[in-house]
Amino acid sequence: MINRLFNIIIAFLIPFSINSYLYAQWSEISYDQNSLRMYGASITENGNIYFIINNIDRTRSVLKTNKTGINWEESVLYIDDNGFGRLTSIDFPDSLNGYVVGGKGKIFKTEDSGTTWIDISVSSGQDFYDVEFLNDSTGFISGQKIKKTVDSGESWNEVFSSTGNIEFVTDSIGFILTSNQYIYKSIDQGETWKEIQLTKDENTVLNDIHFVSDSIGYVIENSYNSYVAKLYRTTDQGSTWNSIDLLGYETFSDVGFESDSIGYIIGADSVFLKTIDAGNTWKSLDDYHPFHGGLIVFEFGLGVITGSSKGESIILINSENFVEILNSEETENKNDRRLDLSQNYPNPFNPTTTINFSLKKADRISLTVYDITGRLVSKLITEKAYSSGIHQIVFNGSYLSSGVYIYKLEASEEVITRMFTLVK
Repeated sequence: MINRLFNIIIAFLIPFSINSYLYAQWSEISYDQNSLRMYGASITENGNIYFIINNIDRTRSVLKTNKTGINWEESVLYIDDNGFGRLTSIDFPDSLNGYVVGGKGKIFKTEDSGTTWIDISVSSGQDFYDVEFLNDSTGFISGQKIKKTVDSGESWNEVFSSTGNIEFVTDSIGFILTSNQYIYKSIDQGETWKEIQLTKDENTVLNDIHFVSDSIGYVIENSYNSYVAKLYRTTDQGSTWNSIDLLGYETFSDVGFESDSIGYIIGADSVFLKTIDAGNTWKSLDDYHPFHGGLIVFEFGLGVITGSSKGESIILINSENFVEILNSEETENKNDRRLDLSQNYPNPFNPTTTINFSLKKADRISLTVYDITGRLVSKLITEKAYSSGIHQIVFNGSYLSSGVYIYKLEASEEVITRMFTLVK
């Protein structure tokens, strides 16, 4: 295993507008989508966020950051020579212990918050699609069948004869979501499973399951013979489910709720929706149209949404404990911002690069540069008055070593932060 500092080109934007349907408390990171693919994420109670990534150079890695999204560290688990051993799922039951699964029997675990990873792959070579751990020793993996361990992955026993997505809401109560019309519920830590039929339509596929709390959960259903997708909601730990028709939509990829009422749905067909009334009505987040969704994860008061929009991949990270985002009548578009900071060019650069920024009205501006650890390395502008319009400054990094740096533009009411890469 190789630990290396994550040095891909990333643009980092922190919107500070308080009248926003989406942007309040969220940070946006844009990155070169040709460099990596994110396939799963897990959030721990201490605020660490872990992604599994399958790079185009066939390195299979875990990418670690925290809620600020500034510092990133990549741990390369292995090199996938034939391209069939992609990582598929990651889960941290606590702040120290984590598990990753993938194709060709790949299983890895960490006992030190991702600093080191231990290969505990199985010899069967079967592909694994999902992993869910209740604590450091008891967990489940989904391949051709669902298997359970009680000894931290040293041994595995079959508990379900088919594959599916695994979701436990307590140490005892869990669900398996299959692709057909059924979900399965266990009340004895996965030893036995009871079948629950959600739909009788054979032309639909159940695609994702997410529980907000022990009692409240959601399942999304994709339809392939009509433009009517469905959202199923339970408030009694899955004993009963009520359906909500989502007219005009056909396929969704993921659903996640940050509270009982506020949730998001993403999909491959330019779908990025938000609800503030427990899924009864949904609003399209048009600032990201077209948005091609990846995954949604909410845990411990933090949230992550990944996908691609307008040719670039993005990560949205909720950077504070969840607060109720104001309703759509108070929506403020990105175009209403008074400050804009462009990505530098060229990027990567050596040793000079040009930074453009624009103001909608006159203001005092500061522009500073930090290294990846957050240490201040340059003050380009300090509280200087600028008129409205487009402005340009050239940064010379000849005195710095190669690496990723952060440049931050501050005005009286807004702050925007991006990253650039110096290569010597």
